[in-house]
Amino acid sequence: MLIPLGTDPPPRRSPLVVPMIVGANVAIFAVGLFGERLFGWPVERLSSAGMLRSGEAFRWWQLLSYQFLHDPWGIAHLLFNMVFLWVFGNAVEGSLGRFGFLTFYLAGGAVAGLAQIATSPAGVIGASGSTAATAGAFLALFPRTRIRALLFFLLIGVYLIPAGWFIGLYVVLDVLGALGARSSGVAYAAHLGGYLFGFAVGMALLWSNLVPRGEFDMLFLWKQAGRRRAMRRAIGGAASPWSSAPAPPSGAAAAASPSPRSRGREADDPFRSRRAEIASLLEQRRFDEAITAYRRLRRDAPKTVLAEKAQEEIATQLAAAGDDVEAVEAWERLLARYPLTPRRDEVRLLLAAKCLRRLAEPARAREHLAALAGRELPSQLASLRETLIGEAG
Repeated sequence: MLIPLGTDPPPRRSPLVVPMIVGANVAIFAVGLFGERLFGWPVERLSSAGMLRSGEAFRWWQLLSYQFLHDPWGIAHLLFNMVFLWVFGNAVEGSLGRFGFLTFYLAGGAVAGLAQIATSPAGVIGASGSTAATAGAFLALFPRTRIRALLFFLLIGVYLIPAGWFIGLYVVLDVLGALGARSSGVAYAAHLGGYLFGFAVGMALLWSNLVPRGEFDMLFLWKQAGRRRAMRRAIGGAASPWSSAPAPPSGAAAAASPSPRSRGREADDPFRSRRAEIASLLEQRRFDEAITAYRRLRRDAPKTVLAEKAQEEIATQLAAAGDDVEAVEAWERLLARYPLTPRRDEVRLLLAAKCLRRLAEPARAREHLAALAGRELPSQLASLRETLIGEAG
């Protein structure tokens, strides 16, 4: 079992709506629990009154009330949902705003509930669908954030797991449950409906620029992947754009004896083969090995810079590995060596965001934002620039 404990990095804003929702759920659970023990109020009556049902028993307000009711005979149902809401909801509330998040949360729970009663005649209670919607939005907005998770299995410990893998695991488990491969009694359809709703809303908000864009939100990652595919299609069978030099000649003779010109280049640049090795590792998606090789190269040749595409990719992978200091340095080296790189505006914004939000260096961020002054940017980049200018002060 994996239980989320928090995110790395933590949310930038203190939440208000998430604690209120948690408090409401706990209070209603306590009313049912202690009402029966102290005053003889049947706890089943409370659950039955707000439960979401299909058919003739359906009432529109049950789409809201069922989200605040939990199994009256055990606290695990409540705790599990509230932990998930706290971990994922704080960051989503920071992006959507307080009223926006409350509206999203209730709507996500309603959609999840409809998905459940459309597939099962049994009544449903619990905030699982609402928290699943929150997790789906989190995946769209913060896919490369890492989750601090407590693992209970063969090994017990706290591990950092990428959000995509963590949430993806729970989606797979719910799919298996919906197909009958796991025990019943769980509203799997509500979970899946919530995930789908939350992810779709998150992507729509990113696409329409209604929420602040992040340096690694899902829309950015998809567009980056699309650019890479287009680049590969454009070059066809030509030399790889990751390579720092043209592809070597084929044939046994060429392999056995390099040309005098190539020997001269090797003598002039003793690190050329090591840069080519890093480019090859990146192309093979052996990112951990590429990072290790890059760090060794930087130690031996502090001023070295890879080929343009390789330098951009190594910076991206350093950031994904959590090394923001070295990632920022790698991106800055990219701009210094290749000032006309087609993605220079996006890289400047990435640098400004990293310097502000991860390195706490607003002066350094302002330098990158100043370099964008007067430049015409696409609407989503222009919106991000204004957001970062406001944060930089």
